[in-house]
Amino acid sequence: MRNCGIPEWELPAPKDSLVFQFTLDRPTTPVNPHSDVSVIGYCACDTPVSMQYDTTLTAHTSESHLEIGVPVCYLNERGDTIVPYGKYRYCQTNTIKDLIFVYENKPKNARIICINDMGKELFYVFKYDNGPDYIQEGLFRIMNEDGLIGFADSLGHVIIEPQFKFAYPFKEGKAKVTLEGEQKEVPESKREKHYWKSDIWFYIDKKNQAFN
Repeated sequence: MRNCGIPEWELPAPKDSLVFQFTLDRPTTPVNPHSDVSVIGYCACDTPVSMQYDTTLTAHTSESHLEIGVPVCYLNERGDTIVPYGKYRYCQTNTIKDLIFVYENKPKNARIICINDMGKELFYVFKYDNGPDYIQEGLFRIMNEDGLIGFADSLGHVIIEPQFKFAYPFKEGKAKVTLEGEQKEVPESKREKHYWKSDIWFYIDKKNQAFN
């Protein structure tokens, strides 16, 4: 970057922003909105340019192997500790740019928590197939403190607030849901398989509009 020769006090600095003066040597490329550093500068034509540096968190453990259930910490690319060791237990992926799924650090009934690349807890994740729910048609199921189910997208945005007693994944633009019911054990499954029973099922679209 080269200085444009414009006094810095003439630059219209936005509030709470770090301002530089520079000339671009080549065009900018799209950036990931999930970042930990944002720099705003002005090129020779006085056009504001935003540069963002992505954060990638990587799981580390003192155990011999990084596997599901071991205590972990998460470090960013600079080696800074974003999530302290032992706060969570390892769940699935060890490196992810936007979202991380972790288990609560408790011996029984540990819930899955979704955190972002800054270590902020976003919501609980619905458990499916011994892990976090799969993304289907761009959405996956989440839960609140009371166990009600909603939906979020792959960037961690809550699309439908948790409100359903039970909810199936989206398929062909709709999801089967209910506001009441109970979970029952499949006979002779030795408590390993369950199903949902409700007398009032209906469908919703991705805007949470209900229909039969």
